[in-house]
Amino acid sequence: MSHVRHYLFPNAIPPHLRHPVDDLQEEHHEDMHEDMPNPPQNPPQNPPQNPPQNPPQNPPPTDYFQQLLAGFQNMRTDYKTMVGQFDQLRQEVVCYREEQSTGFQILEEDRQADNQRYEEDHRRMYGPMYSYIAHQASYNAMATPPPPPSWYDPTHYGSFGGSSSGGGGYDGGFGGDATMGDEGTGGGFGGGFYGGEGGH
Repeated sequence: MSHVRHYLFPNAIPPHLRHPVDDLQEEHHEDMHEDMPNPPQNPPQNPPQNPPQNPPQNPPPTDYFQQLLAGFQNMRTDYKTMVGQFDQLRQEVVCYREEQSTGFQILEEDRQADNQRYEEDHRRMYGPMYSYIAHQASYNAMATPPPPPSWYDPTHYGSFGGSSSGGGGYDGGFGGDATMGDEGTGGGFGGGFYGGEGGH
């Protein structure tokens, strides 16, 4: 009969249970195999293994707190450097915005000066022409004759003219008598607006 081992802990059998079992096994094997030339041998038992011991923890070095303090001081130095760089960047942004505002103001002043110069040049070059056009427009508005009367018969008196020399029986200018028709001349009976009847 082979030695019964624990299926999880083969070497965890207490000593007071291990030795009597071993003695019984030896006697039993001697009785069974005393006539056999080569009795079977028990399989060698696993040597007892020492339980693993916890590795000793490394004690902190003597200058551990000095290293910690030095690291903290380095971190503070890096933080101050970062804050200084951030302040410098903020100042650069403020300067850039001021330069941008100044540039926009200069551009606006240049634009206003260009507009004023353009208006002056435009007034100097085209002012007389615009004045003449405006004068002619006012003159034409004043010189526009009234519509013909309802009794006017264009079939009898001819067509209406639009200039100071009427081609028909209607004069649009300020002239006194008007030339009328293809034959002869007639005195105007309507003052400066209506020409006379054509000659016969």
